[in-house]
Parts: sequence; structure tokens; C-alpha cells
Amino acid sequence: MRKMMEKVLSLGMCFSLAIPAVACSNKKATESSGTDTTVSGSDTEVSTGGASTVSGEKVVKETDPYYQLTETELDFPVADGQTLQSRKIDSIRIFSSSIVALVRNEYEVPADILGKWISFQMGQIKLDADEERQLTDRINASTDSRVVVFNTDGSIRCSYKPEVTTSVHCAFEGPNGEVKVLYGKYAENTSGVFIATISDTGELTDTHEVTDSNVYGDEAVTLPDGNILIAGPGMLTLCGADGNVINRVNEQSLSGRIFRIDGEYYVLGREVSGTDILDAKLYFSKVDTSTGNLTGEKICTENNNLEPSLIAGEDAVYMNTGEALAKVDLIKGSDMENTLSWNDTDCVHSGIRESSVRILPGEEYSFIRDLSPSENTSEDIDSVKLVHLKKEASNPHAGKNIIVLGGTDIDNPAFVEHLVEYNRDPSKKSRIIVKDYASEKGLLGNTLTTENMSEIADKVYLDMRSGTGPDILMNFSPYMQFDTDDVLLDLNQYIDGAQGLDRGVLFDNVIRSFEKDGKLYQIPITFTMMGFAGNSDLIGDRSSWTMTDLSGTMESLKDHMQMMPQMSWNSLLKLLLGNYVGSCIDYGKKEVNFDTPEVRKIMEFVKQYGSSKTDGELLTESFNSLQMDQREMVNTGLVAMMDTQLFSLQYFAYIANSCGGELSFAGYPADGEGGMTANASLSMAISKNSAYPEEAWEFIKYMYGKDQQVSCVNAWGGFPLNREALDVLCQKQQAFYEEMAKDGDTMMLDQMMISRFDENTVADLKKIIGNIHVCYETDPTVMMIIEEEAPAFFSGQRSLDDVIHNINNRAKQVVSERG
Repeated sequence: MRKMMEKVLSLGMCFSLAIPAVACSNKKATESSGTDTTVSGSDTEVSTGGASTVSGEKVVKETDPYYQLTETELDFPVADGQTLQSRKIDSIRIFSSSIVALVRNEYEVPADILGKWISFQMGQIKLDADEERQLTDRINASTDSRVVVFNTDGSIRCSYKPEVTTSVHCAFEGPNGEVKVLYGKYAENTSGVFIATISDTGELTDTHEVTDSNVYGDEAVTLPDGNILIAGPGMLTLCGADGNVINRVNEQSLSGRIFRIDGEYYVLGREVSGTDILDAKLYFSKVDTSTGNLTGEKICTENNNLEPSLIAGEDAVYMNTGEALAKVDLIKGSDMENTLSWNDTDCVHSGIRESSVRILPGEEYSFIRDLSPSENTSEDIDSVKLVHLKKEASNPHAGKNIIVLGGTDIDNPAFVEHLVEYNRDPSKKSRIIVKDYASEKGLLGNTLTTENMSEIADKVYLDMRSGTGPDILMNFSPYMQFDTDDVLLDLNQYIDGAQGLDRGVLFDNVIRSFEKDGKLYQIPITFTMMGFAGNSDLIGDRSSWTMTDLSGTMESLKDHMQMMPQMSWNSLLKLLLGNYVGSCIDYGKKEVNFDTPEVRKIMEFVKQYGSSKTDGELLTESFNSLQMDQREMVNTGLVAMMDTQLFSLQYFAYIANSCGGELSFAGYPADGEGGMTANASLSMAISKNSAYPEEAWEFIKYMYGKDQQVSCVNAWGGFPLNREALDVLCQKQQAFYEEMAKDGDTMMLDQMMISRFDENTVADLKKIIGNIHVCYETDPTVMMIIEEEAPAFFSGQRSLDDVIHNINNRAKQVVSERG
């Protein structure tokens, strides 16, 4: 249950960085040219590690690279006589001669003992000294923290269980391969910080007290001279092997990560400048290992979202890009170099713990990955596998057709698992390989900016038009420039064909909302919903509206009431244009016209209700002022409506039960049928130039199976298109709500965003899904033009006529130049 609760709580959590400004030495952003290996086909070649071609047939050859997979699930010890309730693996690292994990276990406590403990803590009962000690010991026994040491083959070597008053900060490797730990002791007479070695029998030996009791760290490394470098959030410490502190640096922006690059040591930091809480700069600082001081300029990276994917190699930095393990020089700013393409494996490569990756000589790799939802029997118990990859002499998939799947944000656990499952099936005629356009630019798919996506979408569009793009295009459904016969196939012919899908078992209205002039170019696999939701008493009991309806509602509100919480001009404009921009651009005729009554009303609305501040500045203000969230603002009548992004069943119930359940999901304004706007969280399309369209469709159809739909929603969020899958997920969510609501603590449930989920909730959800008739669509390059031009109108510097005129001229030039 704890793991689920942590997931629930994370939905509502934001981060706060109150850090001073930093002057950085900027380095070139890493853009991958890669070191690609190729598989030859009859007419062309396709890289399994990067660039691809879809014109002509392609098959796997015996000489193509392939890595043999060995996986071992690690078996963690539990206390004798206890029943494990939850397990949290705080960290796990692979060293040269061991694997070391820091683990927290929670065991079941009988209800009578737990009730007695709660009553005692609340002062409802009194206990004598012996009873109190016995009860305390029993409660303490229900949790334990352990350092578990495995051999490199995954077999357990030993387990060290610290005393209750001891907390292990981190484990690291000594100069001779021994396992060492940094730990704190907080007993009355023996408080302090210590360094010790864990023997093969699980005992502490060679213990030394650190001479500065304030030292802490999440990572530590033994330097070539035997000294130890310890890094923690806001702190870097250099000490001797005997615990004598040589130097301690306190710098709030330090992240607690250490990297060795070309024989030198660096620490990672993140700093914020100005008032925008989202404007954080990721940087490296070089460490003078003789003094422990930071030296030289801070070296900033141009991509500030890399930190979660960075891997510390023996003497270089690597990234798990979703397409490959790639070596990346963030110090010199040179290009990324793919060292292991996931296309050359049948390995589930999502869920990898980046801190655990070890790159071995002779083209071998070891790492730890968390079990996927379908592999793990309990959401509350962390379970991991030790993965080993070794290059094979020949490729066992020789003879299979190659289908290239290209897109962004591909490294998703559920999708990767099903992709691997599909590729492992010997009955399949084709093998799916992945091309991640975001990773080529050293970017993470789920943190792409509008500018990033503009560049990527234009590149992919040109690839598709020229016949050098992927067979299957993934996650480009919002970008309507692709939705033409010159680029993609109409998928309706496959849905309704001999190997088609039964529209009756799907939410066909959602699928049809993605059609353009009756043709379905990009099909959603799973989807989220977005739109305005408001108090029915204030905005009316409605399921859709037009811009005219919205304007009339604004005028009817009382003077003291705001229409909605503050939102930046940019964000509000993009949301509202999502239902209209498709009617403003005709890619076939190369025509653009944003001079429509609807667009004019949108611009006026954004000017009146949007803010000139950035989203980051608004977020900072809300933190500083302890402002209530927008749901509470609707509940308390401060605003009439809120922008709603429905990304899960649980969050839907949380929002739907606002205002006593009297909430109207009106969506964003639209002409004709509207409803909430569908946004594909996973979408696919087939290239017009694909040599294997039938095989590509076979894979897409496979993703509509009930099990595939359920697991994709579990891992990716959103809602399934398969009706039976939705029923399964709703039953699971209903059971989860009933379990969480047993104690009747409604305040706790509300804080965790857990709300009533019953048959009425399911019926309301299906009604809202059934009313969807529009999908979110945009053109990132055109949107950049609009974002550049529109603020001049919002700020009063230019007239609306001038701004729309400029938008039309610039957008028409972009559309015309695409060919």
C-alpha cells in the first residue's frame, strides 16, 4: 500500500528551488550523430541504432549485432517469522565485485497490537514501563532497514541490519573492492557519522568516526589516493580513509551526484536565477581532489532536464536515451555516441536504475531494472532484476522483416514491454526497431519544449515526405501537418478490413475525433482528456460550448468572481486554439487563415483572462502565497471554472466530485459537437512509403488487446480505447478506493487526491468519454509564430488586425515551404 500511496501523493507534489543565481560557461548541446550499425535489405539499409530508411524491403541478417540477455530477479531477505507488507529499495549499485542495495522493509502488524499502539500514542491508555518497552520493541520490529550485498551473479552474499539508532547514508566501494558504508548513529551517548567495511558475514569492521558529525551524502567514491569524496544535496566532503575530514563545501545547489570524466571528478548542481521556478540550470563543477574544493567555472548544459537519465561510467558520462545507452560529453559539448542500441537486444530497457548501470569490457553490460507492472505481483513491494547483456556471434532473428517505429517519448515501461514481447514471438514475420527523434538531440521526450518539438516535427515531416521516415509514426497525433495522403495512410481501411478491429468494443467516437475529412491518419492507442470544467450553477449544466457561449457566461458572473485561475497568455492561447487551429490551415492547398471570428474571440479572451507572467512565475507566486489549488478555488466559489487535465481514473474522480459532484465538463469552446478534448497519450500512424503496411498494422492492432491497453494505462496514465479494458481498470480503482476509505479519514483521502469511485462515477466517466468529438491538434512551428506575435496584442502594443496579419503571412510561408 505504501508504494501506491507514494504514487498518489506524487501527483499533487511540486518542487521548490530557492537557489541563488549562477554564472555558467555554456557548452554546446549534445546532438547525436551516433555510431550506427546497419542491417542491409534488398533495396536499402536501415540502422538499428539511429537513422532509418523505409523505401524498399529490409530484413535482419545473421551478421547484424545482437546481445544475449540474462536476467536474474534478486531475492531480498526478510526477518524471521515476519510477513512482508512493503519493500522500498532506496538505492542499488553494481560495483566491480558486488551489488549493494539499501532496502527498507515493513512487516504486517496484528490489528490488536497496532490498535493498542495508536491508543497509547494518543494517550487513551496507560502502560507501565515493561509493557511500554515490549510494545515499542514489537512496533520497531515491524520495520527494518538493511544493506544487502549480492555477488555479481545475483546470488546473495550477506545482509547487514543496522540498529534502530543507526541510519546508513550510502554504500560505496573501497580500494580493494570491499563494500564500505557511510552511516550516522543517533544514540544518546554515541552520536556521530562513521565509515566502515561490511564483511562477507554481514558485520561491520574497520570502523572510523568521521571527524565532522554534520557530514552526509547520497554518493561516495574512493579516490586513487585512498581518500573518500562524499556528495549530498548541498554538500561535498573530502575525507581520509580514517574519517579525518580534509574539507567540506556547503553549496545549496549541489545535487549530490559525482561523475568521473577523463580522469577528473565533477559534481552536478542545479540553480535557479530570477523569479521563474522552472528556469533551473544544470551544471557541472570540477573537484580539486587534493583539497576538496570546487574549481573553475561552472559548466552549464543546454538541456536542463538530463539529470534523471545521466549514468556515471568508469571514466565518462552516459545516458539511457530510450533508443540506446549513449556516451555523452557534457563537459566538452561533443556529439553523443551510441554504445549499445536497444534495437540490438530483446531487453526491457525501461525502468533501468541509472545509478546501477555498469559498462564492462568486451561489449558487456550489467544493470538493474525495476520489474514492470505485469511482472511484479505487488505494487507495494519493490522488486528488481539484474540484467546482463553480452554480444552474440550471430543474430537469431535473421530473415525477419524490419519495421522502423519512430517518434518521441518512446521509453515507456508498458510500451517497451509489449514491444519486446512482440519481437520475441517467433511467429511474427517482422521485427520492430525504434528510432527516437528526441534522443538524437540529447532530449527527453516528456520534457520537450515547443521549440524542440517544432524542430523535431519539421525534421520528421521532411523524412516522411521524402520516404526516409519510419514505417510507424508514434506520438505525433497533435501535429496536424502529418495528416495528409502525401504522408500517411488512412487507417480506416485497416480498421474495417479483413484483419481489422471491432469498433463496437472500442470507444469509436474517440477514434473518429482524430479523423480529418473522414480519414484517420493517426490513431490513439490511449488518451487523456482536457478542457474546462466548472460549477454547474455558474456555467450551466452543459457538455460543450462555443466561444459565444463562453463570452456570455463571463458577462453573467457576479463582479467579485473570476472566470478562472490565472494562466499565462502562452498556455491559455495554446489550449483554446487546440480546437480551432485545424480549420485555419489547409496543407493540401497551402492556405492559412487565422482571421476568423473564433480566433478573434480567443485572442480577446486570452487578453482579458491570461497573464503576462510565465507559468514558472505564477507557480512561484502560488508557493510563496500558499495559494489554494484551482479545484479548491472552484469549490469555494472564488472562480467559476478551471482548466482540467484528466490523466487518470483516480484524478477524474477527484475532479468530478468537486462542488458536491455538480460539475460540468464543458471542454474547450468548439464549433458544432465538442465535449472534452481528447489528447493521445500514445498514438500511431503508418507511413505512405512503408514497404510493410500490413505488418505495421498488425503491430498497431496488437496494441488494442485488453491486456496491452490495461498495462499501457497503468504505466502511461490516461484512459484506454478498449471498453473491456476500461471496465477492468475501473473495478481495480473502485477496489483501491474502498480499501483506502476503510478508516473513514476523508481529510487524508482528499490530501491524497482520492475521491469516491463507484458505479455512478463509472457511469459519469463513460458519459463524458462518449461525448468526445474533438482532439487536440497543433502545428508547433506555426504555434511558435503565434506565440511570438500574439503578446504584442495582449500587451496593447499592436492591434489585433496587425497581429493576425503577421501570423497569416509568416505561417503561410512556413506551410508553403514544406513542399
